[in-house]
Amino acid sequence: MELPKVSGAENRKILLHTIQASTLPYTVAEATGPRQLTFVNPAFTDCTGYDLDESLGRNCSFLQGSDTERDTVDRLRKGLDTYTPVNLEILNYRKDGTPFWNYLRISPVFSDSQEPIAFVGIQADVSARRNADRIARERQKFEALGTASANISHEIKNALQPLFLLKDLLEDWKRLDPATIERTLKAFGTNLDMADKIVRGFLRYSRQGEQTAHVVNSETLHQTTNDFLKSAIPNRIKLISSFAESLAGTSIEVPENAFQQVILNLANNAADAISDKGTIEIRWSEETICGKIDGDQMLLSGAYLSVELLDDGCGLPEGKEQSIFNAFYSTKPPEKGTGIGLSVSREMVTEWNGHIYAETTQDHRTCFRILLPLKKPKTYPN
Repeated sequence: MELPKVSGAENRKILLHTIQASTLPYTVAEATGPRQLTFVNPAFTDCTGYDLDESLGRNCSFLQGSDTERDTVDRLRKGLDTYTPVNLEILNYRKDGTPFWNYLRISPVFSDSQEPIAFVGIQADVSARRNADRIARERQKFEALGTASANISHEIKNALQPLFLLKDLLEDWKRLDPATIERTLKAFGTNLDMADKIVRGFLRYSRQGEQTAHVVNSETLHQTTNDFLKSAIPNRIKLISSFAESLAGTSIEVPENAFQQVILNLANNAADAISDKGTIEIRWSEETICGKIDGDQMLLSGAYLSVELLDDGCGLPEGKEQSIFNAFYSTKPPEKGTGIGLSVSREMVTEWNGHIYAETTQDHRTCFRILLPLKKPKTYPN
């Protein structure tokens, strides 16, 4: 059977309807000048939160934000300037400020005389895949830490073993001459210094790839961290999160990925402590600190972001609330825990001028709490 002939105008109409119905965001922009958008489909407005009137007549760079990498923008601009196809992933922002990873494909459109007349863009939100990749990298990192901790354990034992022998010697210190006591104390110092260097070196290794701190909006960080955790913790765990209204407009200065690594480590510990189904609750709130001293650390007075992670698992070992942050201390069997994650987390938070500690609540839940200096928006008198 011969198919009916379709005119050019009908073909264009079918093509337009197809693009309008597509679930992928489509854009058309001018080929010259400011390269303003002349067309966007409904999938674009759904993805970005910008309606049609807010999108048309603007350069697509309005989707970029503070953390959009300049190198990526330069690659994009070079492709447009040379009228060559561009395929890249770029961090964009929705109208509500939520960041998302955009897989962007832009191609120039040429006339019959090979003059550029437009740019056609197709986009895809690949945030979920990027998060999955990050989770896989974090897991690989912790697996590598476990392997490394096993490999250096004999070095630490070698450094500590003489200390036990010297301890026995010093127990009878009253019978020792001053020269022997001096040599013994010197040996103590040498071996303690050796063990300290091994531990510190291992902690530095465990933090390879840490990013530079930058100012992050608290609400945005809350949302991206929640999205990250939802795809990282087991399905048997229910995640509850709350965000205090007083935090609106505030920000903190941290490396975002490293912060989420700390939260993920705490969440994984909580999930391991829950034998079957259970709940992890995360509370984001504001707290004012007035020269608080906790343990050996003093926090400067001021406003702090408080992130509490509570679980209904097996609870903390009594009297071990501080010990769990020591390097290589673990309540798990050797094949399941390295005793590194909490120690690394504490070092990171301390470097961000914050504090992390653990406690058991009155309702017998385990609570890990992070305090970080809070930046508030400036207010001006009327």
